[in-house]
Amino acid sequence: MEPQYTINQLLSKTTLPEEITTFLRNNAKERFIRYVKINTQSSEESETTPTTKEQFELGKLLKTELEELGVEDITHDEYNYVYGTIPATPGYEETEKNNHPIGLISHMDTSPAESGKDVEPRIIERYQGGIIDFPKNPDITIDPEIDSKDLKMFIGEEIITSSGNTLLGADDKSGIAEIMAVVEAWKKFPNKLVHPKVVVCFTPDEEVGGGTKKINLSKLPKVCYTIDGGAIGELSNECFDAWRVEFEFAGKDVHPGYGKGVMVNSIEIACKFFSQIPESQTPQNTNKREGYFHIYNFSGSVECTKVTMIIRDFEEEKNQRKIKFLESLVKAFEYEYFGLKINMKITHQYKNMVEYLKPHPEIVDKIYSAMKKAGLDKVINNEPIRGGTDGSNLSTQGVLTPNIFAGGYLFHSKREWIPTINIQKAAEVIALLSEEWADQKKD
Repeated sequence: MEPQYTINQLLSKTTLPEEITTFLRNNAKERFIRYVKINTQSSEESETTPTTKEQFELGKLLKTELEELGVEDITHDEYNYVYGTIPATPGYEETEKNNHPIGLISHMDTSPAESGKDVEPRIIERYQGGIIDFPKNPDITIDPEIDSKDLKMFIGEEIITSSGNTLLGADDKSGIAEIMAVVEAWKKFPNKLVHPKVVVCFTPDEEVGGGTKKINLSKLPKVCYTIDGGAIGELSNECFDAWRVEFEFAGKDVHPGYGKGVMVNSIEIACKFFSQIPESQTPQNTNKREGYFHIYNFSGSVECTKVTMIIRDFEEEKNQRKIKFLESLVKAFEYEYFGLKINMKITHQYKNMVEYLKPHPEIVDKIYSAMKKAGLDKVINNEPIRGGTDGSNLSTQGVLTPNIFAGGYLFHSKREWIPTINIQKAAEVIALLSEEWADQKKD
């Protein structure tokens, strides 16, 4: 459904004082602009943690900023995970029944899908509607009639984009900025914002599936929240069940003039193989609760072709059926093309976190309450996220971690954009959610 109202028409009055909301807006925006200029692009080719050394630069900066804010137990480890602890507001320390400590998590890396080097954020102070052009890339636009209908909701608002030759990095530097702005607000307004003990954690390599690879679970509370979602009002306690499949088609090469009955062209066969996947089960033809097959890497020669695919659905049983379909194709093609060998490596990347969160409804209920207090009643959206977050892997390991919006759109692309009001509102939700966990004083 296309937006029929502007965001100001949809927002109710927040319960936070204006001086705090103004501080959160300005502070989070300033931090966001600073963070996105640091190249933290991760890599699928590397097996180290982090996968790129550039990510350390942001990790070092965040450690320094946490020290300046007086955060305790700060750690910046050899794998570029940054941890810090903010003690509970006096009078709201943890008891047996009340004031459960919580964790706030965002990732430092940006997607390898587009360059994250030399990002130049551009501020459109008052979006007037219509198509947004990019000064450094005339070949791309953001068109509210075609590829970003949510833009219509933000007429009159401040919008931040890249200059068109890189991604912006709102995924997930907006989340980091929002968390850090709240941490500073706790220090600046100690008598107006209360919270339990809070652990912040900034991770590397989330975009390449390594966000929790080297995480220290002993540093995290049993309830955490990732600030890594998209549109304003989005919260997610359900995500894809995810698999990765790596194919290697081994053919036989020979001079093409003498190929009859001898050559086995792995490129041609791989193309025929993947043409058997129903077009209706691809990302561009699915939405809501529909799963898909997605090829995102294809390279090869006559002798050997390598293809990487991801498989997504919300139920593992449905993904297993997809895998069996691929296995049956392998048998059929190896039978049809004598001398062909197809190797298939299957990896389970993460599970749907809903099965772990469902027995603990209060964890998500507190997000609803915080969003309503922030004035987001009309934009709350709890549809399953068509992706995954660090929270899915954490939840399977006993750290229950739903996901909250960070506010950006068209992630992983040069057309990525984020309204400043979304950054502000995400920070408000973090502050109010923390207050939800400290709603009763110590006995």
